[in-house]
Amino acid sequence: MEELAVSARARRGDFTLDVEFRVDADRTLVVLGPNGSGKSTLVDALVGLLPLEAGRVVYAGDCLEDPSEGLRVPPQRRPLGVMFQGSWLFPHLDVLDNVAFGPRARGLGRREARNRALAILDQLGLGDLARRRPKRLSGGEAQRVALARALATEPRVLLLDEPLSALDAETRSATRSFLQRQLAGFPGVRIAITHDPAEAAVLGERWLVLENGRITQQGTPGEVLRRPRSAYAAALAGVNLLRATPVRGPSGLRLVCGATSLGAPAVDLTEGIEHFVAFGAEALELRTRPDPADPGGWISGSVAEISVEGEFSSVTLSGDVPARARLRTAEIARSGFRAGESAFAKIDLNQAEAYPVVA
Repeated sequence: MEELAVSARARRGDFTLDVEFRVDADRTLVVLGPNGSGKSTLVDALVGLLPLEAGRVVYAGDCLEDPSEGLRVPPQRRPLGVMFQGSWLFPHLDVLDNVAFGPRARGLGRREARNRALAILDQLGLGDLARRRPKRLSGGEAQRVALARALATEPRVLLLDEPLSALDAETRSATRSFLQRQLAGFPGVRIAITHDPAEAAVLGERWLVLENGRITQQGTPGEVLRRPRSAYAAALAGVNLLRATPVRGPSGLRLVCGATSLGAPAVDLTEGIEHFVAFGAEALELRTRPDPADPGGWISGSVAEISVEGEFSSVTLSGDVPARARLRTAEIARSGFRAGESAFAKIDLNQAEAYPVVA
């Protein structure tokens, strides 16, 4: 089966990228990560603009780069088509010649390259734009032309680098749907780079979470969102995440997180092994003081922020166990919560997901 297999270590200044993953043909992998996580470094390493220090990049059994063997296929000979962030169209060329540039660079004659470019533009519904210069294109049109240029080299791997980041909200929505349709029809390996979870949910069947140059999690969107393995992934899922260790005491098994001792969810937990505990904002009960009728398992902290969102509001709690609660706005007003004042929270562990830190 055709696949892209990557085991790569590359360095840019003081930053080191060290990743290993595979992508099958006819599948879309979405690489998610915050700013500075190494997404652009990964793109440059795959394309061949940044040499590897170690590792290999292999497509369909053909090695594109292996420093140990002194092998490095130049960018223009790699079977990759790239849609760079911000479109990167040549301002002095019209749309047709922008799209024909890749085939020309790979050795096609001018007429053949233009014929291929025009066929791609027609296929994407962009034929009417062929003679326009980039400055006369809207943001959405420019991104579609950038996709046409990436496809014109007939790549086996299609790489989209933050394809929607430069667009306004309305244009982004329409272009996202366009990209979704085009990706579904592309027969090779597809990789989309983004920091936007909504974009990731639409474009990819599998997610790879990249942080500080390392892969912190891989899986289907459902797997990543249900069992996040970092604070960043938890933020994508909109849940709280803490690390705790099950410890058996006189009252049974409890989850210990620093100086805080919680109850334990009704699932099998391995005693003494650190676990992630993921829980939604709705699973957090918040009070100005612990309930005297239920004294155990309260998390102490202070109110860092209250965000009013209509009928419901979010309360961010800082302390040993930072967390976010979602309460009715009227309840917050009645309880007297104020930013900077102390608060106590209790997790409904029946609504929590606990799983080992070491998978």
